[in-house]
Amino acid sequence: MTGFHKNYQNIYGLKVEGRMAGGTLDQAVTAAPMAQAMLNDYPEVLHATRVTQLGAWLIRFGENKFNEEGVLFADSTFFSVFDFKLLKGDPKSALVRPRS
Repeated sequence: MTGFHKNYQNIYGLKVEGRMAGGTLDQAVTAAPMAQAMLNDYPEVLHATRVTQLGAWLIRFGENKFNEEGVLFADSTFFSVFDFKLLKGDPKSALVRPRS
């Protein structure tokens, strides 16, 4: 992972490698339950978070609506793994509510 996170040397990503339908599979995607399984099965894993990117997404802010490309969805635990600086808000509560 990139070196600007304070614990970058302890941040790891998971990916799937294998064969499926006669082809090879090599992608940075895992099943949704993997984060909890890593926490349950490996005591050295202190925090886990899931992030996924979708295509265009309709965003609503008050009465305003617009399409946004490259929207990321993340678990509420995202900021316990990554220490991005926020321009506004508190990282401890930023992702607590769905669609927040």
